Amino acid sequence: MVAYRTRRLCFLVTLFYLATTQAVILEKTFNDTVALVATLQQRIAELQSNLGDLAKQTQLQQLEVEERVRSEGNSGIKQVRYVAHGTSSYFDYTHANLGVAAIHDHTNYHDTLGMGEVIVVINGVEFRTRHNDYRLVQPDTSTRTFRAVKDIIPPPVPPQVSSKPTVALQILEMREWFKAFKTQNITHRDYRPYFQPVICYMEGFWSLEQNIMEPFKSDRHALFASSWKQLQEQ
Repeated sequence: MVAYRTRRLCFLVTLFYLATTQAVILEKTFNDTVALVATLQQRIAELQSNLGDLAKQTQLQQLEVEERVRSEGNSGIKQVRYVAHGTSSYFDYTHANLGVAAIHDHTNYHDTLGMGEVIVVINGVEFRTRHNDYRLVQPDTSTRTFRAVKDIIPPPVPPQVSSKPTVALQILEMREWFKAFKTQNITHRDYRPYFQPVICYMEGFWSLEQNIMEPFKSDRHALFASSWKQLQEQ
């Protein structure tokens, strides 16, 4: 009787050991499966992201090729912002709309020249700008900092204007100077020392920066993107 109970107890202990071992194995298998599923899900997400990037890159390359064919080589303005309506091709804007290169007046801002968004080609490379409205500045030659600029010092007011005793008389005299400049008549007023021309030009450069930096300062407009990906998706 004692031997029978001993054998039965050993049998129960063996069953308990086997059950415990199997539970441990099942738990380990479950944990391994969960980890494997998480790894596969992460890998699938990476593949989906890579596939989306490749598809987007293919679309952008096709767009770039088609537009490059239209304006291969040289430099110039292809397109300004489009605000007209009509059924004929001559209603369409190209390099000019209300003004060449979409240039417009912004005398309500300090040292700001109004210029709308444009599509341009520089040495065969096409790119698009935001609405520009750029400040009148020049390269700062006193530093080697990339894209450093400084204000352009305006010419002085003609002494024939500033010497007038009242503002009303100064305005009347200044109108004569503007009239001389408009008609290019130096015998009426020799405007040349006080109406100095400033050549404005557009530069383009390749960038390896991951985040977008504003190419130039504007008191009116800015890019609504912090990365190239965000800019492409707009």
